[in-house]
Amino acid sequence: MAHALLGQAPVLRALGEHKAATAAIANARSVLEHCPDPGILADTLSALERPAQIRRALSEDDELTPRELGVLKLLRSDLSERDIGRELYVSHYTVHSHVRSIYRKLAVRSRADALERSRELGIL
Repeated sequence: MAHALLGQAPVLRALGEHKAATAAIANARSVLEHCPDPGILADTLSALERPAQIRRALSEDDELTPRELGVLKLLRSDLSERDIGRELYVSHYTVHSHVRSIYRKLAVRSRADALERSRELGIL
């Protein structure tokens, strides 16, 4: 039963039936909670729940712009914001503005947290 529900959820999402997909996932979770050994279905359930968390974390208004993505990629390096500005041929203040926007959209407060969150979301 859980296997069928977990197979149905992505199809429902693709059809735009997000409430039905969420219900299928919830039903699968309920079935798996009573299963002594869910095996790989537990991993499948986690994977299906993760995209929903990502969508909630980044709404359309919170999607990173191409420039913010470029700045985020450079944040992985040891470059300072001033050095990133030099790499991108923009001012330090512009980079700082992009970084603040990235932090806000990812709901983090530091460079390390932004990098960790972006990895969790599959951005980097």
